Amino acid sequence: MVRTTQLDGWIEQKKTAGGIYTFLKLDDKDADVLAKPLLHTWISFVKTKLKEDPYDFALKLTKQHEEDALRKMLMTDSTTASKRDIAKGLEFAQIKKWLTTGNIIFFGKVAQLVRVVVK
Repeated sequence: MVRTTQLDGWIEQKKTAGGIYTFLKLDDKDADVLAKPLLHTWISFVKTKLKEDPYDFALKLTKQHEEDALRKMLMTDSTTASKRDIAKGLEFAQIKKWLTTGNIIFFGKVAQLVRVVVK
């Protein structure tokens, strides 16, 4: 109830996904964003209130992570049950980004991600 009220308040205040991402301090470069409990609140806000794909937004907003660092973080975090769903959503968004940008260099990385998800 409190969470829903907060999300509705952000909509009334015309808050953006990026603004709330920063407000919740999910943009800390030195922290593992997937380990932050408020990430679930942000995902819920983007998904239910903004009607957008939170994983696409997360890729745009986590610019502080280089492609390789993001891939390693996702591969590591997919093995932790509490982070598995978020990591898989981000993996899918990352693969979609690579495919839509025609970035063939990352094909090997995509194959590695697929192997990790399938295991």
